[in-house]
Amino acid sequence: AVEADGSSMGTADRLSVTLTLVLTAVAYKFVVASSIPQVSYLTELDKYVLVCFLFMVIAAVENVLFPAVLIDRSDPDNPTEHVRESTLILAYLALFSCANVYALYRVHVLLRLNRVPGKVVPAPVSA
Repeated sequence: AVEADGSSMGTADRLSVTLTLVLTAVAYKFVVASSIPQVSYLTELDKYVLVCFLFMVIAAVENVLFPAVLIDRSDPDNPTEHVRESTLILAYLALFSCANVYALYRVHVLLRLNRVPGKVVPAPVSA
């Protein structure tokens, strides 16, 4: 991530953006939880929100580790990246996109199995 002047963002700035996203997601989870029936198992929405939380944690870890570990600061005037951050961002987005496609496929399959429009049933428990 870069500032408007082209310099790399500091760890605190990077984390403030990520932690704002996490707090927003937690608020969303509370609002959704209060408007749907309470059940004793994880619904597909619960699983999806948990996966999104996992991706936010991964982004927070990347925000801390990238500046500390993957940037060579032996020459203070010219720090170099061991791995381009854009490569990490593309890999992250590809993985997140795959997770979303899988979630959509899973909901589609559950809706087709149930044969009732708009109603989602819990996934069967495998032994």
